[in-house]
Amino acid sequence: MMTPGMRSIQKWVVYRKDDSGEEVCCVTLEGLARMTRLSTASLRRMKEEGLIAPIRGEDRLFPQETLRRIAKIERLRNQLRIDLGGIEIILNLMDQLERMEREIAALRRERTGR
Repeated sequence: MMTPGMRSIQKWVVYRKDDSGEEVCCVTLEGLARMTRLSTASLRRMKEEGLIAPIRGEDRLFPQETLRRIAKIERLRNQLRIDLGGIEIILNLMDQLERMEREIAALRRERTGR
């Protein structure tokens, strides 16, 4: 049985195939606004600043991971009082660090044969 809340979420969540053919969960701009309690104007500004990015070929459809990214942005803005320019630098460094951590983990697995 579907509850009224589930029906409203369905209109914001869309499944699309990515470049590899895998089905990925995406959220509309309106869904992001509802789920994060931010205005669509704030989200558009984040998009314009390069802090969040829609999926390729779409303007108002974002990967599900964008919700976590917005949470980081809001934490940096509200708790640490960092402006959007500073947030962009911090997020880029965090993204680089995460990529490097994944590469190190892959190299360790390769070395140990696991």
